[in-house]
Amino acid sequence: MLAGFDRLVDPRALGYPLAAFVATRLDQHRLDEVVDALADIPEVVEVYGMTGLTDLSVKVVATDADDLYRLAGQILKIPGVERTNMALVMRELVVARTAPLLERTARQ
Repeated sequence: MLAGFDRLVDPRALGYPLAAFVATRLDQHRLDEVVDALADIPEVVEVYGMTGLTDLSVKVVATDADDLYRLAGQILKIPGVERTNMALVMRELVVARTAPLLERTARQ
């Protein structure tokens, strides 16, 4: 599966310098409904289904702290979301990449 070219655009270049991961607990019977609602929020850039205490890990981008606060409230208002816990990204240390995997596959 090939991802779209939108992964190449850095949200910071679009005016979204803040990023955060929102650990989300939800009524698992409403998973599809919650994911659809998250997909409707432009600032939600990634959503992952998780094991353990967190059901979804949601990566959001924001223009500033007030915008991040607004997004947190918007996520909490989604029917089926029971609780969230936000962690602010301080610095991206290893960017999303596949080149090492391609190199390993080519050597094998």
